Amino acid sequence: MVKGKYQGLEISDVFERIRLLVGVAAQNESVKDYTVGGDRKQGGGYKSLVHAAKPESTTYAKQLIQPALEQLGKLHLMPSLAELSALPPGSWFLQFTFTLAKPWISKDDDPFYVAESVNPVRKDKVFKVPMMSAASWKGLLRWTAMNTRLALQKDTLSPEKFAQERFVQTLLFGDEKGEEPGETKDFAAHLDALKPEARQEYERLLRAYYELKHDDPLPHHSGRLMFYPTCSPSRILTPPRQWK
Repeated sequence: MVKGKYQGLEISDVFERIRLLVGVAAQNESVKDYTVGGDRKQGGGYKSLVHAAKPESTTYAKQLIQPALEQLGKLHLMPSLAELSALPPGSWFLQFTFTLAKPWISKDDDPFYVAESVNPVRKDKVFKVPMMSAASWKGLLRWTAMNTRLALQKDTLSPEKFAQERFVQTLLFGDEKGEEPGETKDFAAHLDALKPEARQEYERLLRAYYELKHDDPLPHHSGRLMFYPTCSPSRILTPPRQWK
């Protein structure tokens, strides 16, 4: 199965081989370790498909990631410069490449995998390319903005300045998680606790901006910043467990 053959059938897709290995490991507990690591001397198993001394030489990289990235490019699905003339005045587009200082670890959405000890990185649902989702980028940047401009400066900011900065971040990133009619929890409650006396001014700014009455619920909106997912560039092919 690891080599692409099973009961007379050809299994050319490496991702499908991995999915079949999941069934083997689930069906027979006694061969689970062999399914993951293969034979101690001859190798094999899941490990042989996704791990190598050079990440770009793995079966997963050569047979799935590289062709998928090429296909994404041909279909014009990779992030590219937007047509700014079609967007509202003042719109801008920022794109850059970067190199990680250490391996990047994430967790896939798939609830079933070869073994519990295997933690595959998150992959695009269609092309199975390791990726960082747009929602993850948005969440990380929002947390960083909150921490650096609100949490670390809460003692030096007046309630009015704190409320103004919180209002600006809400316009950029969208409504706060946990903002419900009559109560706050999660992210919204955390910001309330940082500077309780700024809550009233923050609500006033929101209601004035969206022309809401004092008893209307606060709005749900996505924010002005739009994010794209990040896929590994074609010259840096990586195994589906950690992204260097």
